[in-house]
Amino acid sequence: MKDSFINRSSRSASRILLWIILILFVFSCKYNLWRDWRGADTPFTQDGDQYYSYVIAAFIQHDMSFSFPNNYWLTPVKSNGNKVARVSMGMAYLFTPPFLIAHVVAKVSGYPTTGYSAPYSFGNYYFGFLFVLFGLIYLRKILLMYFSEWVTLLTIVSVFIGTNLMYYTVGSNTMTHSYLFTLFVLLIYSTIKWYETNHLKYILSLGFVFGLIVIIRPTDIITGLFPLLYNIKSFNDLKARFYFFIKNRLRLLVGALIFFLPWIPQFLYWKYYTGSFLFYPFTNEGFYFSDPQLFNVLLSYRKGWLVYTPIMLFSLIGFFMMRKKGAPFFISTILIFIVTYYLVSSWWSWWWGGSFGMRALIQHYAFLAIPMACFYDRILEFKIWKKITLVSLIVLMSSYSVFQTIKYQNGVIHWDSMTKEAFWYGFFKTRFVSAEEWEIQSKLLSPPDYTKTGN
Repeated sequence: MKDSFINRSSRSASRILLWIILILFVFSCKYNLWRDWRGADTPFTQDGDQYYSYVIAAFIQHDMSFSFPNNYWLTPVKSNGNKVARVSMGMAYLFTPPFLIAHVVAKVSGYPTTGYSAPYSFGNYYFGFLFVLFGLIYLRKILLMYFSEWVTLLTIVSVFIGTNLMYYTVGSNTMTHSYLFTLFVLLIYSTIKWYETNHLKYILSLGFVFGLIVIIRPTDIITGLFPLLYNIKSFNDLKARFYFFIKNRLRLLVGALIFFLPWIPQFLYWKYYTGSFLFYPFTNEGFYFSDPQLFNVLLSYRKGWLVYTPIMLFSLIGFFMMRKKGAPFFISTILIFIVTYYLVSSWWSWWWGGSFGMRALIQHYAFLAIPMACFYDRILEFKIWKKITLVSLIVLMSSYSVFQTIKYQNGVIHWDSMTKEAFWYGFFKTRFVSAEEWEIQSKLLSPPDYTKTGN
């Protein structure tokens, strides 16, 4: 009887966690504990506003040339004098559903139909959270295919509460990373189900999700290695995969066509305003492949991944434990991480502008959840004191992440200028209460050089 109750409880543990996350989100929104719009009345600021620009241009201004007064980042076209949006329109696709609902609400309730009033702002904010919650639900489905309920529970706690994914979900969620996290999860799930069932719907969803990922952030095309190499463990597996692709070539062709579906409006937009179907708007930005800032991305006080998100160390350790339950993911996941780490470290602004922690890796937590779960699964096989130690470390590191999030919201952690001295000066502070403390911190900060890499 007792064992039956424990088994029933364990089967619902991670599901209960997802409900707790939802309830805490509603509570925090009511009392504004987490929302971080940097003093604005709308979440559409900085990068988020640029992604949203297509929505405003299409539905409010009806002017895709952006000739109306605006503060958007536009790139001049040398050949014809037009200006085009610097960012791609992938995020605009995801912003459109809550916009359309909010537009109706604004009209019937008397709010300004500018695209920035309360219905639009809160509609998009809540939609962004629900989108991540949807991703966590499917991450749970994936993990339960290979791991126990308790390993799944600990992994979801670690990935959401223990990292900066939480901040970019409930604090500032108009950036790409939290949305991409869910899309990465859906890519993993669609891949697994496609190889399990060979149903056409999964190759269709895989193609569409992959297309969205790449149009939102083209460098994440590297995630295409996952559907190619999932469950490849030997050379014979590779040969079998080749024959599988040959046998299913018509379905693959359909999937490839679906991949390009999100790109069609983008190609047409570029063609109309630039004269070419392809256009590179980042004229003064690029990669320094010969000078990757590998150490800085990992351990610098400015933005070091493991400095501000130390719980992800468990994922790195977990790579060495994937030969058992994580074997289907091993080759693809480790290749994707290595290439991504190199690309992120090679970008001219390796600190990735203003952000909380190393935001460029957030979406990859979908993949890194697998080695993390492998590590937890291995530790939970040991004696009780090791289990207690693991859970204690997860609680400690998750608490650290929450503490760091509060500090970032209150300005104790600067968005791009942190140093060792500033980090330790504000380590135990959640806010600076005096002008003297702010002055001390400002003297300890060191702004990065935005004109070159290696700072």
